[in-house]
Amino acid sequence: MTRSSRLAEAIGIRWRLMVLLGAFAFMRPEELAELRRANIDLDTGSVRVRRAAPKLNTGRRAIGDPKSRAGKREIMLPGFVLLDVRRHLDWYAQPGPEGLVFVGAGGLDGMVRAVRERAAEQAAQGSSGAQVVRDS
Repeated sequence: MTRSSRLAEAIGIRWRLMVLLGAFAFMRPEELAELRRANIDLDTGSVRVRRAAPKLNTGRRAIGDPKSRAGKREIMLPGFVLLDVRRHLDWYAQPGPEGLVFVGAGGLDGMVRAVRERAAEQAAQGSSGAQVVRDS
């Protein structure tokens, strides 16, 4: 089992998909912040990255295009992630095609904080996964 997989197991069901998409689909936090239901195709097992919401120095997020032209891309998800995608969409994402995939108390920043805190706990216990979620 990889460090990322161990962190995804330890982090809890609400944040598990964020860890998996960051680690195995190479999605940045700013891309996860703007991921919408319509960007996920469960039939093909893919995610289309079309927008991002990088964090500004003010602490707010600016919604727009990804960092580069190459940032707009389609990512084929590993098969083992698809059950987590389905569950997350059913249990946590906003409704409707434009609903955000990641929502919760404190928004994406609160979720990233929680993932980092859990990663630090795991690292302290010897099963490091501390670098899975990067700063935006």
